[in-house]
Amino acid sequence: MGNSTASAAPGHLVGPMRSWLRRSQGALAGVKASLRSVSREEETRSVLVASSVSKEGASTTAVSMAYALAALGRSRVLLVDGNYDAPQLHQLFNLPIGPGFSDVVTRDVDPQSVIHASEFKGLDVMTSGSAPDRSLDVFESDQFDPVIDALEQSYDYLIMDCAPFLKASDTLLAAQSFDGVILTIRCESTKREVVNLVQSKIAKVGGDVLGVVLNRRRFYLPRFLYGWL
Repeated sequence: MGNSTASAAPGHLVGPMRSWLRRSQGALAGVKASLRSVSREEETRSVLVASSVSKEGASTTAVSMAYALAALGRSRVLLVDGNYDAPQLHQLFNLPIGPGFSDVVTRDVDPQSVIHASEFKGLDVMTSGSAPDRSLDVFESDQFDPVIDALEQSYDYLIMDCAPFLKASDTLLAAQSFDGVILTIRCESTKREVVNLVQSKIAKVGGDVLGVVLNRRRFYLPRFLYGWL
């Protein structure tokens, strides 16, 4: 299969991401084990994935985590695009951008009608949906928490890819509604002071940082760090 979206079926990963996942079974098995260990200890089923600033690889991390839990862990996983700054999942999985999550929250669209099966057994995808006038309209909606709760009940894990914490205030708002946060950091680029600032902001709103993923450390490979920030 080629790398172009024209040659990929809906729900199939396009570009280098698909082949990379296939080549990285060992590393991703470690991610799966770490997440499952955290889940057992803290009853973690919903996870928000975001970076501090742009271009740190949060979408890559979210897809990797979802794949690890579904394809390697035999769990049912829903991967949701909540990044209204730069939505990526519809492109990565060759899907229409909408209707999607925003339509479920703000327009009362049936969630089941906008959930797409991926090529990987157990992994479903919900794209970002119609672009809202303000992304805060989605995250401040009275329906946001009920929708998250309903989706969480239908899957073993709910993973949401969100905009960078220091670029979108809605990500901090959303962090309160998830069992935990995975923070993505670009190695040798993001300053520790920035990471500490984001961690502090997350703690102030009641979010729980489960751990961090270092991207682009020697290889194009997410490295899950065991432990806390």
